[in-house]
Amino acid sequence: MEEDELTIQIELLKNKLYSLVERTGSFVAPEVVELSQIIDRLIIEIQRLRRQ
Repeated sequence: MEEDELTIQIELLKNKLYSLVERTGSFVAPEVVELSQIIDRLIIEIQRLRRQ
C-alpha cells in the first residue's frame, strides 16, 4: 500500500475505534485492543515507507 492509502485506512479505523470504545465503554476490551494493534501496524508501515 502507498502512504496515502495507509493514511486513509488509518483514519477509517480510528473512527471505528472511537465508536468501539464508546460502545464497549472500555479501552482494554479485546476488540478495542485488537483494532488498536492493527492501527499501530499501519502506522509502523507508514514510518517504514518514509525511511526509504
